[in-house]
Amino acid sequence: MVEQAFFKGKDVTARLSALKIPLNYRATKFDEAVKKAPKAERDKLVAEGLLRDDSAEGAHFYTAQWSLRTSVTRMQTFPAKASVVVEHEYVPLLGGSVGGGLTASQRQNDWFKNKQRKYCIDKEWIASFDKRMQKTGNRDTYGEIWLGYVLTTGANWKGPIGDFRLVVDKGAPDTLVSFCAEGVKKISPTQFEVRYKDFTPKKDLDILIVQWPL
Repeated sequence: MVEQAFFKGKDVTARLSALKIPLNYRATKFDEAVKKAPKAERDKLVAEGLLRDDSAEGAHFYTAQWSLRTSVTRMQTFPAKASVVVEHEYVPLLGGSVGGGLTASQRQNDWFKNKQRKYCIDKEWIASFDKRMQKTGNRDTYGEIWLGYVLTTGANWKGPIGDFRLVVDKGAPDTLVSFCAEGVKKISPTQFEVRYKDFTPKKDLDILIVQWPL
């Protein structure tokens, strides 16, 4: 397993490792390690934006602003003149927020426009969102789930993916989902299917799920 830290497109792994600061900012000893780093170096990290000082009432807390990239590799032996089946299975990490920038008053800012492009949010989806919000009295009570799935590694294969099938399950019938794909077919109250023949991925998959409390 290899971990790397990136900030504004630059690899800052060596710099953080030299200060003995965990690259994984969710590590239990992350805040302790930051406080043990030399003050001058810690102040530089804050000044440059790698760390955010969230101190309050005399207590110091720090939040990392870099992105963590974790790669897992292994050695695989393929015997000569034999067929080998290789299966990969993993559970992607989810991101999310309570509330967000999807309401009508927030749709003119760049943050919403970027999200609209990333998840291919269309007019019909926005209409469904507004209709669902009306049931809550337009209170900002929804939650967002963000799921990213790497597809572009399939473009590195010897040829295209012969039979590609994607199923996205939004979890509940009244939950909204949006993602970029052509030929999406609804196959159940919560599931959407995409199928391609001889498919070469050109970009990764990003999925937005919006849900409301019961």
